[in-house]
Amino acid sequence: MGINKEKYKQEQFRIRQLIDMTSSLSLSQKDIIFTLDIQYQDDLGYVAVDMQQYDGIHLGIHLSKQVAKVEYVPGYFAFREGPLLEAAVQDAIIATGYSPTLMIVDGHGTAHPRGCGVASWLGVRMDIPTIGLAKEPLVKTPYKGMIEEKAGSTIPVAVDGISAGYVLRTADGINPVFVSAGHRITQDKALEIVFALRQNEYRIIEPMRRADHAAREFAKAGGLK
Repeated sequence: MGINKEKYKQEQFRIRQLIDMTSSLSLSQKDIIFTLDIQYQDDLGYVAVDMQQYDGIHLGIHLSKQVAKVEYVPGYFAFREGPLLEAAVQDAIIATGYSPTLMIVDGHGTAHPRGCGVASWLGVRMDIPTIGLAKEPLVKTPYKGMIEEKAGSTIPVAVDGISAGYVLRTADGINPVFVSAGHRITQDKALEIVFALRQNEYRIIEPMRRADHAAREFAKAGGLK
């Protein structure tokens, strides 16, 4: 369960070189989005994969229980959570027959101190367009008191002088979220898609709200579907 920080740091830098933030993803109304959330009980990860079309039609939620084989270390979370998410996505594809055009991960993509959060790890690993959507920042960005209160207001995030995502206000007067490209998508397109999936009264986009709720209930039930 131990983690070699230097080894994983070098792996993050390697993956960072593979991240594509130039592809401008074009989604049709029927394209399928997988939104992923996970809840833990010790080393057991209870994963919910929410599946919906870009036009909003909900296709269902796939639940998958996975065992974490790497301990939690701040800044290296991708190496604990990434394999669990990858296995859950593969399970969902096999079980449902749906394949994602895009994945949205509860976590960070490029808005990470070394430019490689769990969304980037997963996107590069599976070679699928991926967005990181988080409730708290990993990269220090002075946004409090600076981002406007109106929905759609943004502040850019940079890592080592490179665009790494946005702070985004999804609803008027509600705390912002943190959006970053994971892989095979531009920062602006990631922002556009997340904002398009929002609902006016909520901070978190609906597919992630569903995935979060499902993962919590799955964990409470001890993995019983």
